[in-house]
Amino acid sequence: MFNAEAIKKTLSGRIGWRETIPVTRPDGSTVPVSDKNKESRSGRHFQDFHQIVTLRNTYDNIEIENANAAQFNEYLENLQDSAIMGSVSAVLDADSLIEQSLIFSRRSDKSTSTQRVSTKMGYKISIAQNPSYCSVIKNASLLFAESGEVELIFTHSNHGELQRKKITVEANIETVIPIDLPLFYSCDKYKGGFFFVYFETNLLPVEPECPDFNKTGIFRAEPFEGDDLNNISFTSRTYGLNLEICAYRDFTHIIKNSPSVFDTLIGLQMAATVIELMINSTRSNHAQRLTGEAAGRLYADLNQMYPSPEFPYSTGIRGQIAREIKRVTNNLLPKQKSQIVTPCFT
Repeated sequence: MFNAEAIKKTLSGRIGWRETIPVTRPDGSTVPVSDKNKESRSGRHFQDFHQIVTLRNTYDNIEIENANAAQFNEYLENLQDSAIMGSVSAVLDADSLIEQSLIFSRRSDKSTSTQRVSTKMGYKISIAQNPSYCSVIKNASLLFAESGEVELIFTHSNHGELQRKKITVEANIETVIPIDLPLFYSCDKYKGGFFFVYFETNLLPVEPECPDFNKTGIFRAEPFEGDDLNNISFTSRTYGLNLEICAYRDFTHIIKNSPSVFDTLIGLQMAATVIELMINSTRSNHAQRLTGEAAGRLYADLNQMYPSPEFPYSTGIRGQIAREIKRVTNNLLPKQKSQIVTPCFT
């Protein structure tokens, strides 16, 4: 798992487009490339990865015919985002789930309605103080003895409100809603701190007589109530609210610390995208369409996985991508070497 927005911010602009010859529209006007798309902090450019990858070829084959500068630059930005996310996902596609748990489970089917609470009530959530992990609130379950509306609020002690949901509940019927809210220990919005999930309602909650609070390794949830989040009282109640939380290995900090490792892979992903764009384009443009022979050669350049008698010294872009994925994976996530331990007797 990784923080997509943080990763795009880190890797975007490491490779850029070289504007040697301005793209022109059929009416003779130019389509300049923005500084954002030309930015290249690594000193490398997308044109370096295959000779067919040019601004002219890209412009002539995008879906928007005769695109203006704003449309073309937006398209280039989206192409780069897609290449970045495709590269990172290809390396980190392994299952990173560590644990998945409800805050509490019922020891028996018997439950009882208890007294009303007019103050804030819910859970204070603490997560592991390690940027290598991330917890995600997957869904919330609410159970009340009365029908009505409940507003569920998610906040962070340093940042403030993160999310708010209004939920309509029916008496004595469990209501489950998706949340999908990631909880990072450290990110661009906040560093450290705690999370609070709570609501204020006069509805009578349904609570088990003896809740069994589940023990977890990466996160901890403590039930509380109080008028002020800075002055709360911890309890053993559930308040009719249960949460399902998953914990994952988070690779964001690893990627942010080694952005250059992805440069070649991102460039190759962009080359593959532009070649596919040209092979599959149905647009008519001012340039002559690909001949069958040229299209076949491009297809081989893209898909050839191993050297062949026709092309004995080349491997297609997809083959290069596969090798690069393996290299980046070994670089970022090296397998731990086995060790032989010899016992020492005294």
